[in-house]
Amino acid sequence: MLTSDLEKGEHALTEVVQDFDRLHERINFAKDRAMVQIEIVVPVDNSELLAGIARARNLSQSVEATALMNLEGRFDMMKQALADSFGADF
Repeated sequence: MLTSDLEKGEHALTEVVQDFDRLHERINFAKDRAMVQIEIVVPVDNSELLAGIARARNLSQSVEATALMNLEGRFDMMKQALADSFGADF
């Protein structure tokens, strides 16, 4: 892959690709630190537990505060009022 990038004009890796020992060292370095993340998704009936899981899961990603508030059910009363006024499909 690095060789392919080099052929396409990606010259930032030229020194690594052309030096086999350095390339081998970089590959071993990456193998030692490689990680695989596995996520298992199951239904969660408890809304408070679900909100807590979502909050913990999303701490590493940018999530709007309103999305978390919605997950916690803070907008349920407003949703119900709109549904009562304009129909359940609103």
